Amino acid sequence: MQTHYTVSRQLLNTYLRQRNLSDKASFLRRLSKRRQREDFLSFCEDKGLKGINSTHQTDGVLFHGSQINSSTLMPNVSMGKYRVNQKSAFVYATDNPLYAIFLSLLHLRDGGASVETKKETLKLSVDLDFVNGPSKIQKGFIHVVPKNKFVRKGKGEYISKAKVDVLFTMQLKPEDLTVPVYIQMI
Repeated sequence: MQTHYTVSRQLLNTYLRQRNLSDKASFLRRLSKRRQREDFLSFCEDKGLKGINSTHQTDGVLFHGSQINSSTLMPNVSMGKYRVNQKSAFVYATDNPLYAIFLSLLHLRDGGASVETKKETLKLSVDLDFVNGPSKIQKGFIHVVPKNKFVRKGKGEYISKAKVDVLFTMQLKPEDLTVPVYIQMI
């Protein structure tokens, strides 16, 4: 069984400061490049965190945002457009850090959220039920997962029918989301 590591906020903030990265999204974009992953892993090993070196052995990484910190992601049935459950269970991931950060911070009890990707833009939205109900934006987790376990579904979206072992996790706070969230009026 794989050991699961959660990178501390302190360690991550030190890395961001030393590499002149402005935010968590910049860090995640950096992880998409093999040399940058190796740099981060060397940094972690220098700080005494060993064992997440399997990250550099993968051809790439994707990101999965969740309210739950987990060492393994299991396929589940997702709610699609118009709050209709999808027919098959998948593990979902993205190559877009802002998409993953947004999903990691959502605590959905009522209401919904959506992500639109068009060309180079990303529009994050919540509906009025989210705004007026018990749902909220709160701390969450980004799971860094191996890209080779997924197939591309659409622009920035990837799926896997099998369980996926997490390479490592990082915890986020609402202030880590640095782009606007819109309210859907329909």
